[in-house]
Amino acid sequence: MVEDRTYTASADGSGETLNSNLGCQPKPPGKIADVVSVILPVHNGSRWIDACLSSLEQQSYTGPIELSAFDDGSTDSSWSDLQRWAGLLEARGMRVICGRSESSPGGCGFAKNRAVSQSSGAWLCFMDVDDVMAPERIERQLAAARAHPRALVGARVRREPAGSTARYISWVNGMSQEQLVLQRFRECTLVMPTWFIARYGQPALTHA
Repeated sequence: MVEDRTYTASADGSGETLNSNLGCQPKPPGKIADVVSVILPVHNGSRWIDACLSSLEQQSYTGPIELSAFDDGSTDSSWSDLQRWAGLLEARGMRVICGRSESSPGGCGFAKNRAVSQSSGAWLCFMDVDDVMAPERIERQLAAARAHPRALVGARVRREPAGSTARYISWVNGMSQEQLVLQRFRECTLVMPTWFIARYGQPALTHA
């Protein structure tokens, strides 16, 4: 099932007025146990959407997956690209929710929060539109999150083109569990687009 949601500016300029669903079925009440919601904020991401969502389509995890994408005022073809991919992913058994802001962009945090709010899974898997996931990502991170339900689970990353930020990648991929905690005052030690967490967890930091 694909659900479309469109947000427009409210009287106070907050952008929080919800237009009626565009002929789609309503979101079921409550949160769905064991569903992994992939949280995807989008702003002018048309050049990356195909690679991004192809990597979601190719996940080894065979359990229920929900894509919750929020288009934050894109002026390119991101919205129509999301609609095209919604049909493809739905055909593979995934649930897809596409939200949209038609006012000025609210920023990445706004789009992430909207995508989380409209999602329904018990597990949240964060992803940026210019990233691709390794095929085993959801399967491995879900296993780690189930074993440590209060943990904020991250992953090591690979930069393309290779070597473009070698010092940073060496640091972010090479930390011990202790360093993940101690060095968080230097910079975020778990790269945000790799986060995987129980919706109601109280996180401690760990790598999958």
